[in-house]
Amino acid sequence: MSDASCGSRCKVIDPQARMFVYAQTEKRKVMRISRILIAVVVLALVGWSERGEGQTLTTLWQFSGGADGGTPRAGLVQGSDSNFYGTTEVGGASGSGTVFSISSIGNVTNLWSFTGGVDGGGPVAGLLRGTDGSFYGTTAAGGTNDWGTAFKITSAGTLTTLCQFNFATNGANPVAGLVQGTDGNFYGTTLNGGTARRGTVFQMTSAGTLTTLYNFAGVLNGGYPGAGLVQGSDSNFYGSTRDGGTFDAGMAFKITSAGTLSWLCSFLGDPDDEGGANTLVEGSDSNFYGTTFGGGGNFKGTVFSLTSQGTLTTLNSLSQDAGPAAGLVQGSDGDFYGTTFYGGAGFGAVFKVTSAGTFTSLYSFKGGAEGAGPEANLVQGSDGNFYGTTSLGGTNNAGTIFKLIPPCTYLLSTGPVTVASSGGSGTFAINSSVVSPDATNCTWAATNTVAWITITSDSSGEGDGTISYSVAANPDGTTRAGAIMIADQTFVVDQMGATVVAFSFSNIVQTCKSKTKINKKAMTTNVTTTCTVAFDLVASNTGVTNSSAFSVLLWPQQGSSFNPGIGSSSQTEKVNGLLENKSEAVKVKDVFIGDQAGTFIFLTDTNQNVLGSVEVPTPE
Repeated sequence: MSDASCGSRCKVIDPQARMFVYAQTEKRKVMRISRILIAVVVLALVGWSERGEGQTLTTLWQFSGGADGGTPRAGLVQGSDSNFYGTTEVGGASGSGTVFSISSIGNVTNLWSFTGGVDGGGPVAGLLRGTDGSFYGTTAAGGTNDWGTAFKITSAGTLTTLCQFNFATNGANPVAGLVQGTDGNFYGTTLNGGTARRGTVFQMTSAGTLTTLYNFAGVLNGGYPGAGLVQGSDSNFYGSTRDGGTFDAGMAFKITSAGTLSWLCSFLGDPDDEGGANTLVEGSDSNFYGTTFGGGGNFKGTVFSLTSQGTLTTLNSLSQDAGPAAGLVQGSDGDFYGTTFYGGAGFGAVFKVTSAGTFTSLYSFKGGAEGAGPEANLVQGSDGNFYGTTSLGGTNNAGTIFKLIPPCTYLLSTGPVTVASSGGSGTFAINSSVVSPDATNCTWAATNTVAWITITSDSSGEGDGTISYSVAANPDGTTRAGAIMIADQTFVVDQMGATVVAFSFSNIVQTCKSKTKINKKAMTTNVTTTCTVAFDLVASNTGVTNSSAFSVLLWPQQGSSFNPGIGSSSQTEKVNGLLENKSEAVKVKDVFIGDQAGTFIFLTDTNQNVLGSVEVPTPE
């Protein structure tokens, strides 16, 4: 059809303008291929499902792809009525997507079916609950200009189209959700369009008046913001682009409500980060936390933190659970929860990560009726459970809605302990708590990691408990470490090394002097030989602790084997306390009658345990 024959329906299409969230860069093609591979496997698994870790996940709804919608690519939001509200990209009466509500027990109501016309079509972003109680969202396509719309909808299903995107002046293809600022206005991004055709940041009033705050220009000025915004506690809005920056791997930015934009950092690209970040969340510590779909040390995505000044820290490079396609949510326990598109058993996973980067896999999807390929962030309901969607799986491979009961959390009453080398005993408490009242079975089991730690109390229990233990004496001079593992906690025991003092003899010398005495009356001559034996007794502390002062016994006139019943009486020598790795020499001198050459001097402790010996040399 020529331009002349198609009339007003023809328009010049920018080749980049219709690329949505998973087809905009070569990096996102990995996810598209993964969707195809997962879909093939899921179709083979339909009708087969398996409970996962701890049976904590419940499938609440399986989309048919028909009137109830299909392929939910966004998360849920909870309304004041405790129901959850969301969107599907396809399905509905016209096949252009839906808005729905679902109760916590799985009752679904279709609130709106998009026509793909004036009201828009293909919503891939979630809803925002406004301060007026209505829900606000976007469609990535449709509308009078076929570049997407912004809308509001009540919990009863009354939809009002607020804004029509036109590509040229106010952007196109809003694939991310909205955020309501403290000023009551709504803020968001468009993936494409604007004066430089690389996306925009916009402000919209509740009545639908839209103001473009920033036009992305590409390269060092970023481009294609596929993630939404979050308002920080400093009133600025934070977001990211997929392209641009020093490494052309996306940038993080902050922008004021007046449109003043500051660049915070450039993502590094493989192997650290890839293709910008998913929507950020501000933690209780005022830092921002997020994920990247790819990159990292394992090329499977990252979890990172970002300060308001732009300092980016990679907290975890994902390995088995891979490809987070959505942002994080901070739970009531302070940890962050998210999903990965693939990884786990190959069908995606749910995980939690601490602000320090400690990563825990909570659930691996099995495909089939259970669902696969979660692309959306989680939401924690008022009941403490987490709710989310999978874009694939279910009996019709059109996606699911699920509820995840978070596991019990455990905390030990004390941290690492240090035990003396002589051994000892102790106790510590384990306290369990639940994020959700549905997680009532908080069982635990304690095991020791080394034989010299013995658990002397019951080694298993439920709820709160106390663990008693004993530590055997350490016979070695080096510090040793062991632990008691209980639930997901580690109780560390460090034990000091024994004090080990070694003795040696040095500088041993025998000198003899003879004295002649003549008895004139008896006409006899007596010769008396007096010998002095002198030496240094060297005491060396080879242990890892300081030694206390102690006494030793010296036994002269011994044979080559120690026998306390022969020879002269022992003499006591006092050895001062020694610092670790320090030595001290005690000078010893004793006088004997007669040459002592060939005899031995033995050194013992006060219990007559032999510590050393030396042979007396011939006199000098």
